[in-house]
Formats: sequence, C-alpha cells, structure tokens
Amino acid sequence: MSNYTKLINNLEILKLERVKENVDKYIELINNKEKDVVESLYELTNLEIELMNERAIYGCVVRQKSG
Repeated sequence: MSNYTKLINNLEILKLERVKENVDKYIELINNKEKDVVESLYELTNLEIELMNERAIYGCVVRQKSG
C-alpha cells in the first residue's frame, strides 16, 4: 500500500473531508512550486475549520427551528 493510499485512509478515519477533497490539488501545487508545504497545510486546515464552523452554524439553526 502506498503512502498516498495510507494518507487518504487516515483522512477518512479522521473525517477530514475537505483535506481529502483537496489534497490532490495541493500536491500538484507543491510539485509545481506554486505553493510551499507549510502554506498548503495551513490552507487545508483552514478548509477544515470552515467546514467545522459551517456545521456549527447549521446545527444552531436546526436546533432553533426544532425548539
């Protein structure tokens, strides 16, 4: 099993959906020297934080409607 496959499996286990969706794009950007590794990791983690915030807002809205 390749390290890439292991990475994808780990992302699934950790439920890092946005990272998993975008990892290929960022690998390509790094390989093309358009972004460095730290910048890419920072952006990928920001995508996860945005998703977490979206879910929190959605959860609040759903609770208000049902309450």
